[in-house]
Amino acid sequence: AGKIKFADKSRNIVYDVIDGFKQLNPQVTEWVDVCKAILDLSGTALSTEQQIKQGLLKATPTLVKPNVVPWSEWGIKYWESRGVTERELSDPQTLTQEISGYTLQGEDKSGNSYTRSYNKRGFVYWINSKPKLYFPEAEKKDKFKGNVSESDVWLFERNPNGPRTLIVAKSNKDLHIWKSYVNGSLMNVSAEGVFPGTEWLFTNVRLKFDRVVIVFDPDKAGQEGAAKFKAILDGLSDIGRFEVKVWNWPDPISKDLDQFRADNGHYATSQFLRYNGFYNIFD
Repeated sequence: AGKIKFADKSRNIVYDVIDGFKQLNPQVTEWVDVCKAILDLSGTALSTEQQIKQGLLKATPTLVKPNVVPWSEWGIKYWESRGVTERELSDPQTLTQEISGYTLQGEDKSGNSYTRSYNKRGFVYWINSKPKLYFPEAEKKDKFKGNVSESDVWLFERNPNGPRTLIVAKSNKDLHIWKSYVNGSLMNVSAEGVFPGTEWLFTNVRLKFDRVVIVFDPDKAGQEGAAKFKAILDGLSDIGRFEVKVWNWPDPISKDLDQFRADNGHYATSQFLRYNGFYNIFD
């Protein structure tokens, strides 16, 4: 959604279309009358009165529907190389499926409905019943698609009577892989700079856990994102025990747990974590 603007070049002023109409027609004061009057200006420029809401033109959300298929040899091998089994992928808390592509349904700028289908193999992460599509073979800018928000993240809780420690990974994929290396609960974020709101974090993180360990990438985005997220968590409350630590991936060549595990296997990854002091943060 965005404001509809028009410009009065003679006076170098830009108005929102609603505000501008009121300036030119001060006698029209009621909101419904303003909407009707604007729609009467051109029967084709705007679609329906119901789409005008307080100066905003509400775009119809584009629906993303993944084309789920049975697991192929390619999909199984992709996750096996990262130590993730088909059974783990089927866990309802972190449900992941293979897809052959997806379909988009929405409306164009003229209000005409459309349906477009794309063939592209990848995976779908289901988060709060919403699909987040991941295409590992695509270019960076085209790797993700979906209808998720910043608060649509996985919170994989286990050992309810054990250590109240939460590991925060930078992605859904990393969360899957971390399951093999930690006993605590796990959470992912949408991106290294995109986090759930403070109310969600207070309810689902601050009140449930005593310690949080953030594990992002070693690059600038990862370092800055981890520092930002730590500051948000530290500011939630100063009541009771709550500790937030950062342990960003220490190897700039492999960049993250995902790549290191795929290249070196389970045992070497476990040894790497121990050698670089990952498990010391739990002492």
